[in-house]
Amino acid sequence: RHRLAEVTADPFTLTPAAHRVTDPAMIMFTSGTTGPSKGCVLSHRYTVRQAELMIEHLGLRADDVLYCPFPLFHLDATVLTVAPALVLGTTAAIGQRFSVSGFWPEVRRFGATVFDFMGATLTMLHKQPPRTDDADNSVRLGWGVPVPETADDFERRFGLQLVELYGSTDAGLPMYHPVDVPRRKGSCGTVIDAYDVRLFDDDGVEVPFGEVGEIVVRPNEPSLMADGYFGMAEETVRSRRNLWFHTGDLARRDADGFFYFVGRRSDSIRRRGENISAFEVEEVVKLHPAVLDAAAYGVPSELTEDDVMVAVVVRAGEVVDMRELAAFCAGRMARHMVPRYIDTVAELPRTPTEKVRKDSLRDRGVTATTWDRERP
Repeated sequence: RHRLAEVTADPFTLTPAAHRVTDPAMIMFTSGTTGPSKGCVLSHRYTVRQAELMIEHLGLRADDVLYCPFPLFHLDATVLTVAPALVLGTTAAIGQRFSVSGFWPEVRRFGATVFDFMGATLTMLHKQPPRTDDADNSVRLGWGVPVPETADDFERRFGLQLVELYGSTDAGLPMYHPVDVPRRKGSCGTVIDAYDVRLFDDDGVEVPFGEVGEIVVRPNEPSLMADGYFGMAEETVRSRRNLWFHTGDLARRDADGFFYFVGRRSDSIRRRGENISAFEVEEVVKLHPAVLDAAAYGVPSELTEDDVMVAVVVRAGEVVDMRELAAFCAGRMARHMVPRYIDTVAELPRTPTEKVRKDSLRDRGVTATTWDRERP
């Protein structure tokens, strides 16, 4: 064992590591919600450049304290919180896992000025009983996906700004909603200069404005995306067809270039000839005041294809009337999207990165306690 002073006394004994900026820096695994997790090979440049782009497009500052309530094996923590803090020379604060009761106390303890969110975290925070000290926090900015319909009220209540973006471990972050532009409801932003993003149909043809297509991405700079999947050469090739990375995500785009996330291609529910976005169903269900969290998915129908099923987590002290919840949905979505089946669960099954395990819910299927809208 050597003392640090002894090791560093002669600088000529220290040999810099021989590597290129495009060499692998880490392997970070995807969530594995729709299949086996894939190990994304991320370069040194990927890590630093994503941090630089985030600083630029979110306006992060050297006096910020960047807080992430998710663990270090999540991209949000390692690449999108720690790396920007290193580039800025400021503080990164990492939580062990997201907790509704512990979120704001941890924010205050760290003096956080920026935090990230994902999934239902904002909805769960917003549905907590209002407190007189809600706005007594140091946060100025929250970023993530999705921004719920209650965003305006959330911002007023907690005294901060919410910004939506789009990205993945595989692709990096090609879209940001401009922080200095009024929010476009439901939009995850516009494409930044470092990327080229299009929406393709099943034949690889770009779809017109307003039409839903798969998000495909390619970088305008080297090593902005994962350099393939570790030990999965065939999956790497399959995802990078015709010189585009195929994300498996669906979106539409308006004439001003703002994109609107619709859902995962693999998370689409096919019911009686109609494709239904599970994401859009979930966003409506979570608007109900008694619902804390929700997941929508397809279960086999006796008429072939699928019926829509929803698993809901009920707020503490609340009771959900299933018929009333179905009526609530019917007044806010197309008729073919309204869930046939509704089940209550204590919590939704999740991966270590907090993504909902839809496969577990599908395997569970309709149970003896499931409410059926078509049952007399």
